[in-house]
Amino acid sequence: MELLHQIFCPEDVNAISALPAPNSQHIDRLVWYFSKIGEFSVRSAYNLVGELEGRHSQVGQSDSAAASQAWVRNLHRNLESWEYRLAIVIAWNLWNSRNLLLMEHRLQSPMDVVIGSRRLLQDYESVCLPSNHMYLGEVV
Repeated sequence: MELLHQIFCPEDVNAISALPAPNSQHIDRLVWYFSKIGEFSVRSAYNLVGELEGRHSQVGQSDSAAASQAWVRNLHRNLESWEYRLAIVIAWNLWNSRNLLLMEHRLQSPMDVVIGSRRLLQDYESVCLPSNHMYLGEVV
């Protein structure tokens, strides 16, 4: 209990202390709060970033061969969009987060991965893109 008082404010200690003891029959598991099923996906991260940016939009999904072929034909154009660049950075950051956990025993929260990815892309674009280029969905 002393450790809780060292880390948290009294209000949070009271809230934590009021939580019921866990049921030992259920194994703990990581849950991604920002997904209906509790599992992380690039789509859920994209939607979260969209909400944080104030421009929430859903990414469509289609398994049809025609849609897949059209996407491949437009790959170059797709990679120029901020959302696709963000998806690539999130994938890299997930891989990096996994390596930090395996090699340094450091666990990053999913929110840290998403926010860190956004910040990394923002920093990259501020240095590498011309000033009239689309930047995080806005003209700079």
